[in-house]
Amino acid sequence: MSHEDLKSSAHVWGGDGNEGDNSQQRQSLSDAPTQQEATPSDAPPAYSSSSHGTSTGASTNPNASTGIATTTSTSPSRSHPPTNPLAQLASLASLPFHQYQVPASALNPDRTTLTTTHAPFLTNPDSLTNLILQQSALPPKPSLRISGTHKTSSGETTTDFDLTLSLLPLLDVTEPSSSRLRLHPPPQTSGGGGGGSGGSKLFSKSSSSFSSRERSPLDIWARHFCVTDKSEHRSLRLHRRIEGVSAAAALLEGHVRTLLAALKYRGKLDVAFPVEYEDVVVHKRPGNWLVGLLRIYPEKRFEVGEVVWGFGGSASGGGDDGSVLVGLWWREWEGVVRNAVLARVKGRVGVEDWVCWRMGAREAERRVEWGVDWAGDTF
Repeated sequence: MSHEDLKSSAHVWGGDGNEGDNSQQRQSLSDAPTQQEATPSDAPPAYSSSSHGTSTGASTNPNASTGIATTTSTSPSRSHPPTNPLAQLASLASLPFHQYQVPASALNPDRTTLTTTHAPFLTNPDSLTNLILQQSALPPKPSLRISGTHKTSSGETTTDFDLTLSLLPLLDVTEPSSSRLRLHPPPQTSGGGGGGSGGSKLFSKSSSSFSSRERSPLDIWARHFCVTDKSEHRSLRLHRRIEGVSAAAALLEGHVRTLLAALKYRGKLDVAFPVEYEDVVVHKRPGNWLVGLLRIYPEKRFEVGEVVWGFGGSASGGGDDGSVLVGLWWREWEGVVRNAVLARVKGRVGVEDWVCWRMGAREAERRVEWGVDWAGDTF
């Protein structure tokens, strides 16, 4: 962490941000090196040893041969984005959210797939190419859902709490979309102008890097779907994938269950990680409604590729799957989740709840176990 970052961090959390001048410490080699203490933040009991295994301090060691002090940093080269929710919201301001609204489109009931039947996307290769490039710049919307239920004395199931927190700010939105888009090889065409190489190798080259004479794989895909293929019933799908989501989900679920056990909750606890806007589908239905109803023509499905999103601060080959950032995020939101659970909230938990927590709002803890089936609905 740089000198300016330390000053900025101290200012955010109420510190004065003043430090000694390091240049004065290096004027004389006879001065003893200043010892720098690292004070780790509090972590949940079950994860205090796994969230931070690397010291972020810097040690100053004299060089025996030259007598010049050298500084060896033990911190990783990657920097994680801020976990302050207000700063995270500011980092999302650059996303073109209005482009989620695609013409002639609808979301399925679980909000995972956006399907459009807009005519230009079915007949105009340029329109389809622009749609895929636009949607490649938009991330999926991951969430953390925590719900608790128990059975009453009459045998009915009642919901104690049902919380949903957005995990969208954890995604890295700084990487250019062209590096995220990984196209599958285009279908082979009899004209010889389309096919890509076989196998499972993906294209990650941006269409803008190809000359006008050489069509990009995305252009070939668009032309094949809109012009070459004559199937009466066909669809093309673009998939958004979050890299490292399984490890992050397991870590967060462990934190949640540890917290709920400490709150003496004994009901049925469900922890889920729904992801909205995972898929964008361009769908051409049969022109005759009766043909579509009877399903005379089977749907021909094309998988154009996927857009890979990662957690902020993670890097390929760096050994970081986003678990450090997830741990830092949980430290910010653990108290908010605690308040919401004890208040039996049913709905979304957001920045306003975090602000109330930071201002000192605290829900009283239960003195006895609650949520057990035999306790009825009296708590």
